[in-house]
Amino acid sequence: MLRGICTAVVHGVTLAWLGGGVSAEGFRNPAPRPAGVTEGEVLLGELNCVACHTASPTIVSRLQSRGAPALGAAGLQVTPQWLRRWLNDPAGTKPGAAMPHLLGTLPAADRADATEALTHFLVSLGSTTPPTALRADPARAETGKALFHTVGCVACHAPAERPPGVTDATFAEATANAVPLGDLATKYPAGELVRFLQDPVKFRPGGRMPAMNLSDAEAVSLATYLVRDQLSESGGRAPQASPGLQYEYFEGRFNGCADFDKRQPMATGSVSTLDAKVTRRPDNFGLRFLGVLTVPADGEYTFALHSDDGSQLYLDGTRLIDNDGEHPGTEKSGKTRLKAGPHSFSVLFYQNGGGYEFDVHWEGPGITRQTIPATAFTHFVQPLTPLGQTAFSVDATKAARGRELFGQLNCAACHAVEGLSGRPAKPLPELAGRASAGCLADAVPAGAPKYDLSSTQRDALRQAVTRVADLGEPLTAAAQVSHTMTRLNCYACHERDGIGGPTANGRSDWFQVVGEADLGDEGRLPPHLNAVGAKLRPEWLGRLLNEGAKVRPYMATRMPRFGAGPAQTLTAAFERADARAGALPAPTASARDTKAGWKLVGRDGLNCIACHTFTTMGSTGVPALGLDTMANRLRWDWFRRYLPDPAALRPGTRMPTFWPEGHAVQTSILGGDTDAQIRALWGWLSDGPKAEVPTGLVRGRRELVVENEAVIYRNFIAGAGSRAIGVGYPEHANLAFDANELRLALLWQGSFMDTARHSNDRGEGYEPPLGDHLLKFPNGPSFATLADASDPWPAMPNRMTGQNRFLGYTLGAQQRPTFRYQIGDVVIEETPRPRPDDVDMTLVRRFKVSGRSASPFYFRAAIGAISAGGDGEFAVDRKLRLRIEGGGPPVIAGNELRVPVTVPSEFTVELTW
Repeated sequence: MLRGICTAVVHGVTLAWLGGGVSAEGFRNPAPRPAGVTEGEVLLGELNCVACHTASPTIVSRLQSRGAPALGAAGLQVTPQWLRRWLNDPAGTKPGAAMPHLLGTLPAADRADATEALTHFLVSLGSTTPPTALRADPARAETGKALFHTVGCVACHAPAERPPGVTDATFAEATANAVPLGDLATKYPAGELVRFLQDPVKFRPGGRMPAMNLSDAEAVSLATYLVRDQLSESGGRAPQASPGLQYEYFEGRFNGCADFDKRQPMATGSVSTLDAKVTRRPDNFGLRFLGVLTVPADGEYTFALHSDDGSQLYLDGTRLIDNDGEHPGTEKSGKTRLKAGPHSFSVLFYQNGGGYEFDVHWEGPGITRQTIPATAFTHFVQPLTPLGQTAFSVDATKAARGRELFGQLNCAACHAVEGLSGRPAKPLPELAGRASAGCLADAVPAGAPKYDLSSTQRDALRQAVTRVADLGEPLTAAAQVSHTMTRLNCYACHERDGIGGPTANGRSDWFQVVGEADLGDEGRLPPHLNAVGAKLRPEWLGRLLNEGAKVRPYMATRMPRFGAGPAQTLTAAFERADARAGALPAPTASARDTKAGWKLVGRDGLNCIACHTFTTMGSTGVPALGLDTMANRLRWDWFRRYLPDPAALRPGTRMPTFWPEGHAVQTSILGGDTDAQIRALWGWLSDGPKAEVPTGLVRGRRELVVENEAVIYRNFIAGAGSRAIGVGYPEHANLAFDANELRLALLWQGSFMDTARHSNDRGEGYEPPLGDHLLKFPNGPSFATLADASDPWPAMPNRMTGQNRFLGYTLGAQQRPTFRYQIGDVVIEETPRPRPDDVDMTLVRRFKVSGRSASPFYFRAAIGAISAGGDGEFAVDRKLRLRIEGGGPPVIAGNELRVPVTVPSEFTVELTW
């Protein structure tokens, strides 16, 4: 087998204007020839003419030539039988191939000898290690078929099935006008096709075939589908080792691990490592993993098995760990001495209900405790085998002859092989007088590469080489964009300036949504690229093209990655072509702007979270683009123009305007100032995934919702102790009072509490607040008697002596509480009341102090970095503003703000955050 020879396919969209020859594969996508780019220029690039005919760096850059596939250890293994066919007749093996027929002018007998010699040479370049075996699994092929028709493969390649409602004519056109896949079942061992699908640009640096961002499992499934014809001929083959573990999947309730041997699995397959992700339901299932564990060195190994519910681990047929039974998360371990090398291995795990946990770790000589790596696992499979595969051994004499031919035929001009280099032909600018000679002659002479060209294509190339000087001028930015998008076939998925897109090329029916998101065409069709250079930040554009970042979770079609070269070229071209005069730089957001933006995106503002996700949190409605990526993706200038009138920049969008004709519909935040609100949104978005979570987005499993009246929640609240009294107010301000330490413990905004933890079984543990903008107050009582204002504050009230105690609370209008507690002989009544404004929230704490105190009595208002401002206001840690009315003059003692209190008296403290 050969590492590296791959078909060199010319995307039909590139050559659709020419007809015949190398464009026979192509579909008639309505992508016009870029302005200033001739048909011949396109062919010069796609046929990589400058690999032989040297040209200036300007011409080479302009042509964007397709690179040849990698050979040898850097390439892929293909079968000798396919290689013979390919060398003997490239265009006949794969219509539309850009690879010339280098042996086409030889007599038949000489051609056969040359083909055989080159085959032996090329196979000799590759590895002697057999390719990874893939299991002959029809179910996996069906999964791959679904992937092929959803992730974007059918944007270029022919679909094999049609969605409901697609007419015969549409299906026939999509099938005929497509980039052919060739005879993959004869060409590839399935494991090599997996490698190619995971990173096509690595093996074909031209970038015409991009990577679809497939997981390992997806690549295996898609490869199995693409070589599905191998399924019928793989029976009877000897089992072969394959990476990963085999699994058996069961459904139903288990009474113990012994039940595995009493049941038939519902599904089988393979996984790269031990996890339960293959399960189809959250409970009442079982998994058995089977395979071989390869131990790296002799010594004692410890295995740990953590599960909820039961599990067991077997090594060499002997049970090492028994963690059986229905139980909460429990870990058990076992030790054993092992020899280096393979050992039979199996793990059983079942889950009955209540949420599952499952982990397996090991440690041993030179290995700290860790998850067992995927590289340690193998299993044996009935392998997929290429069609027509026969035994093949490299003949050294034939391989040596093949090496000579490889050099004589100048194959090294395109394909890098160690020790061989290409011979430059006549430079491209010197071909003007010989435009009808050599490879462009009507009858190609012996020794010249023979391309499968139509007469139209040959004439276009002849005209191009007579006008090579025109190629010395760089393209305009707009032409560069169109040229590159055409070469990379971006027009198959994207429209730009009225050109291209799946609707125009008749393939829109194959573009679908994930799940049942109701976003219309906007949710299933890739976005248009009109003025995209003025919309997206260049660093994001580059990442998008180079890495294929995914920001639309509802869209089944994926943005592929083309590699660094095309990404750099296209990003720069977009930026130059779409540069907007007078574009404004992003504003600097203040803390108040950011907080106003937080209020605007949340439930009580514009409710952006009804559609938009945030980090890993889903929206409350349809799943639109994530809020956490917007500032990283978008330019401020585009953002400020888009929000007041979304449809103007994205026709057909379902994004509503909240500022119709420039007037804000939400007038309670920032006074309804449109510009201020948009700046505030940008300020919050600029924090990306670190931004404060929008109100209403975090939802508990059993959320305690506050509506028209205050809600009291007495339980274990994290940060407020075991006698916490949580209060949720209709204004979406919340507090927790610590009845043990007689203090206000927590303040937060937004959602109140999740009661799920305390609603199950004994309800053990502390539950944190559910909302946002959480403030924590110091431990210890809020009031104390001190001989001097600078004395240390007591750490805890002594409730056991009865001197300090909680006296309960009373409920007033709308169930709002007043807390009563006693410090020595002083009784305090504290009535908190929220007072929202357009951006911040204020909690007004009204105190009524009665009784008597023999020593000076103090209230500790705050602790932290305290600074005094104007008009009697104090700032604490730049998070809290505090104002005190009544009481004596406040004293800053170290990092504490203390207020002398006359007994009896009344005073008020306002906390704004």
